[in-house]
Amino acid sequence: MLLVLGAAQVRIDRGGDPLGEPEFLPVDDAFAFSARLDAGRLVARWNMADGYYLYRHAFSVEAEDGTALGELAIPTGKRIEDAYFGPSEVYYGSVEIAAAVQGPRTGAVYARIRYQGCADAGLCYPPQVRRVAFPATDEVGSDNHVVP
Repeated sequence: MLLVLGAAQVRIDRGGDPLGEPEFLPVDDAFAFSARLDAGRLVARWNMADGYYLYRHAFSVEAEDGTALGELAIPTGKRIEDAYFGPSEVYYGSVEIAAAVQGPRTGAVYARIRYQGCADAGLCYPPQVRRVAFPATDEVGSDNHVVP
């Protein structure tokens, strides 16, 4: 009997849940975000962990500090019947969205990028916002300029 109780304690100490409740990743691990400038476009990319997805309707990009952006290009996603939002388009695996940087690029590029996702196991994360800034001196293809 003591051996069984000892084994159960080890399982709990290592993060196992004896009741079988799912454990969820932190939002930045579930939806790894990066952004880059590429051929005159601001491109945002997410790599999702297995069992996690992002909503198409939750994507938006808002220009800041004098930056002008064109219409947001979002690829077609997978259609599902979502427990939270009903009929929805979602993305598993990875997705990229893009908006053209309008006008001649003489200054820095600043934007706020919004998104929201869920886990198949039943957790819906709150909407997320990431600010990105690309100094005027950045080369095409530079990435990961996420700011607090």
